[in-house]
Amino acid sequence: MEDEAYWNFTLDGFAEDVLANMKAASKSSGDKKGTYYGYSTGTSQMLIALSKYETELLNYVQKVNLLAPCTLWGAFALPPPTFPSL
Repeated sequence: MEDEAYWNFTLDGFAEDVLANMKAASKSSGDKKGTYYGYSTGTSQMLIALSKYETELLNYVQKVNLLAPCTLWGAFALPPPTFPSL
């Protein structure tokens, strides 16, 4: 895709998707709360969603399982480690 508008998104948009998906799942199940399983990007999406929409998500989510977050902890703030040669 070469269209710039296609690539003009933020991770906040993913958080909005999580909220919309959980609302839709709750509505289609008769207003039951569901369980969210996040893997990799799905984990990051839910963490962002919880930071923005925690109060509202409590209406739709009973349990959250987060696996394999795709994060770089301090990767850009710290120099790479050096190891002595053996």
